[in-house]
Amino acid sequence: MARHRQPKGRNIEPPSLFGEIVGLVTRPAIVSKLEIITDNFRLITLEGDSLKGISWTPGQKIEVLLDSDIRSVHTPISWDSLNGVTRLLVYRAGSASPEATWVNTAKPGEIRRIWGPRPSLDLTELKRPTLFFGDETSIGLAQALQATRAGLREVSFLFEALSPVESKLVLQKLGISDATVLERTEDEKYMAAMEAAMHRLTENITPNQFVLTGRGSSIRRVTNLLRRQRIPATKLTIMRTGPTAKVDSIDL
Repeated sequence: MARHRQPKGRNIEPPSLFGEIVGLVTRPAIVSKLEIITDNFRLITLEGDSLKGISWTPGQKIEVLLDSDIRSVHTPISWDSLNGVTRLLVYRAGSASPEATWVNTAKPGEIRRIWGPRPSLDLTELKRPTLFFGDETSIGLAQALQATRAGLREVSFLFEALSPVESKLVLQKLGISDATVLERTEDEKYMAAMEAAMHRLTENITPNQFVLTGRGSSIRRVTNLLRRQRIPATKLTIMRTGPTAKVDSIDL
């Protein structure tokens, strides 16, 4: 078998198979604008020729490559296919999360590679009236509803947050001003407040669909609440937001 020798005095790096694959399945985009909304929320605009002509459905997700093995998952809140511009709401979800890394380091002019858009939750197919439940990581998904033909019509919003004041500021900034935001705790009083809020939002309108997003533990608690209210499983759409951003089904 022939052996290839590296010429003396030259440091030739072998081609990276991973790098070649990444180049094939991702698109380059530049951070053209970064808006600091609060300490934990950033509105990031990405632009690039590779974003032009892309077919995007509200609710689809993208992954932003921050390093060779670190990806940050987001639901674009808008996508201008003609000009190649998409906007993301990024929340600092924990001090060591990919989202926290990007919130702390993002700056205009940097180039990132993105993967997607990929199928996730199709917001154009909501069966309204709808009750949307989520947390801080779900606000971008909720905002993407404005890109649908029906917009926010016949959608009620219920969020949980570590800081309701901060989340309300972000929601108002994005035009979702009538959302109910509860302080997230682990005690029984919180569940009582959740049940009361759910009852208030569904007292006069019976939702045809419940979109449950956010943390898995919170989704389970809300699901148990809806089970007690005898809501059929066919009305539930489950999507864990944050690093997984995965749509699930659930059996009641």
